[in-house]
This record gives sequence, C-alpha cells and structure tokens, in this order.
Amino acid sequence: MDKRYPKDLFWFHFFQTFLFHHIFLWLPGITLLIVGIWVRPCLYVGLGFLVMDLIASYLNAVRTRDVFLNSDNPNFKEAQDAVLSENWRENLQQMAENKSGENKE
Repeated sequence: MDKRYPKDLFWFHFFQTFLFHHIFLWLPGITLLIVGIWVRPCLYVGLGFLVMDLIASYLNAVRTRDVFLNSDNPNFKEAQDAVLSENWRENLQQMAENKSGENKE
C-alpha cells in the first residue's frame, strides 16, 4: 500500500516552522524589510533572511515527511500509523488525549 503524507499537515508544519522555529531569521527579516523602505541595502538583506527562512522551513517539513514515510522504528509506529491514515486528524487527537491521560496518572 502506498502511504501518503497529508498535504495540509505538510503545509501546517511548513508555516509553523517558518513563523516559530526560525524566528531568528523571520524577525530580523521583517525588521530589515521595514527599514528597507528608506535604506535600500536593508531591503535586500531582509529579503535574504526571509528566503533563507523559507528554504530552511521547507527542508524541515520535507525531512519530517520523509521520517513519517520511511521510519522502521517500532516505537514510532503508533504515530506513523496515526498520521498516514485517512482520518489522521481524529487519530492524532485521540493519540494526544491518550498520552495526556497517561501523564496525569
């Protein structure tokens, strides 16, 4: 069976990584773009920061997708099956509820 990684989960991970994981690229990039309104070199440096952030976020999302598709780790099998199924949202929610219930006990 050919397993497919959900596209909306891929893009969610991409945008989450872009905004929160690489904030050291995103925040200076936006700041330099604003300063770049008046100082042209800052505009180009800010664009460079944002492009680096986009590339790093995309590579991170692709790497995560590949892990879910190609991992043979038996400890990771539950999460892998939850994400690669057709109703992945409900499965992830149920898995998170089960794990949080285990932590409370």
